[in-house]
Amino acid sequence: MNSRRLTKRFELWQTTNERNVYGGGVAGTDTLITSSWAEIKTANAKSTFRSTDNGITNATNQIVILTRKREDLTYNNLNQYIKYRGDKYIVSNQPYEVNFDNMYIEIVATKVELKSVTTLTPI
Repeated sequence: MNSRRLTKRFELWQTTNERNVYGGGVAGTDTLITSSWAEIKTANAKSTFRSTDNGITNATNQIVILTRKREDLTYNNLNQYIKYRGDKYIVSNQPYEVNFDNMYIEIVATKVELKSVTTLTPI
């Protein structure tokens, strides 16, 4: 694959749960792990990942990320998420190695939808 295809930048974040000082509630802390270059596409109707079996019903809220495999990172879909263009994406699959040649990782991520919006007051 031509490295010039990796033209978009994304951030990989991890949420760490820690108990507070009193031993009570758990506070989630988000930590930026890295930012990497990738080829990012939206999942379209022809995509093998656009499937209702995986809970994907809208192609506009899912992206497929192809990025270089890094030995210093361990990707997972348990406590990691992706930020791309200011939007948060939850990793939908266990990231896997493409063609098993130890070069590229493919990640499927689903955009987190807003549950509410702030109410605007008319002037």
